[in-house]
Amino acid sequence: MTSGETIQRRAGVFARYFGLGIGSFGLGFFLIVLLHEIIGIEEKRSVLVALAIIFFMNFYLARSFVFESRGRIETQLLKFAIISGVMRLVEYSIFVILFSFFGLYYMLAYVVSVGVGFFVKFFIYRNVVFQSHK
Repeated sequence: MTSGETIQRRAGVFARYFGLGIGSFGLGFFLIVLLHEIIGIEEKRSVLVALAIIFFMNFYLARSFVFESRGRIETQLLKFAIISGVMRLVEYSIFVILFSFFGLYYMLAYVVSVGVGFFVKFFIYRNVVFQSHK
């Protein structure tokens, strides 16, 4: 594989990851609005529930569509769960700090916290969890 093919392949992987990220963000945004604005669940809990739902969707789509991985699903799920769990705690902590301590509007705090995690997770998923892609 030439360096041009490698760059093109990696760009394709990132483009799919970005598309999944946009979809995840949209679903998360929708769920938070639904849970807080319509159902009446408080802000912190609505963000936590949305992040949990997105976890399951993201594993399946990252494995099958983004990274096209053929590795052992059990091992990948365990790695994904550990990394996702740690990153979700980091994202949630960023959210709580921005919302509770800095008074940032809850949706803006969500955007910032998830945005930070987006880039960090791409490199970890590509190099640690789903390294057996095509």
